Amino acid sequence: MAPKTWETSELALRKIQGTPLANLRMDVIIRADIENWLEGIPSDGARKRYFEYLRAELNQAVDLGIIKLNPASKIRVRVKKSTAKRLLTPSEQQALLSLEMPDRLRFFLLLCLKMGLRRGEALGLRHEDRVDDGVIIRRQVQEIRGKALVREALKTSNSFAWIPICDELLAVIGSKEGYVVSSSNGSYTRPRVIERMMDQLLVSTELEGVSPQWLRRSHGMNLLESGVDIRTSSEMMRHTPKMLLEIYAQSRTELKVDAMRKLREASQRHKIGHRETKNEGI
Repeated sequence: MAPKTWETSELALRKIQGTPLANLRMDVIIRADIENWLEGIPSDGARKRYFEYLRAELNQAVDLGIIKLNPASKIRVRVKKSTAKRLLTPSEQQALLSLEMPDRLRFFLLLCLKMGLRRGEALGLRHEDRVDDGVIIRRQVQEIRGKALVREALKTSNSFAWIPICDELLAVIGSKEGYVVSSSNGSYTRPRVIERMMDQLLVSTELEGVSPQWLRRSHGMNLLESGVDIRTSSEMMRHTPKMLLEIYAQSRTELKVDAMRKLREASQRHKIGHRETKNEGI
């Protein structure tokens, strides 16, 4: 075995030790056990490497007749594309929302893209949180070491706020009780479930790799591009004005081209005006 392969296998075994997966016999391991184990590995790259090692070991167990089927055979572990300051253009946002999808996924996308909620906040939003034509952000759903939980504590002290409801959800939020992005049994939706639904929706499309963070970031840019003043935008995004500009004020390429066009036009008008003034003097 090559040194690098041995090192990877050693690390994978250490990641398995101390988890419920380590206490299971190979013949009783199911897909959900492996997925829960993967949730405890924070790095995308490490998660993919360790999974490939585990899948190879299970394939060998199938070849030896220890187990009949490999429970990891249908699991796909994809390394997400970089999310650094990525914004969706208006056409991309429209294309995303025009896709066929379940209601709970559509509600989730609208909460992030049209209202600027974070992933956990969108999943933790309840119909009872509606106040007039807005919602009070009170809680978030987090997933820690494979376990999902609802926390009343938000990311920052500014996170607790009243957010206007977008037009698309005015008739939805507050229409009943329970979570807005609810599971089939009426409970909250786990973060890994909603992200898996997004991955399945966008696979093999130009939007593959889009994350909830991209949607929230795009909403912040939409506010600034629409002419909403900095203070109001920062309150809606629950950031300080300085942080809002540092994180969300990223101009799209077409805006930069348009800015250069306006600059050239202004320069041409100045030259024409200067020549006319000069001619009048003659």
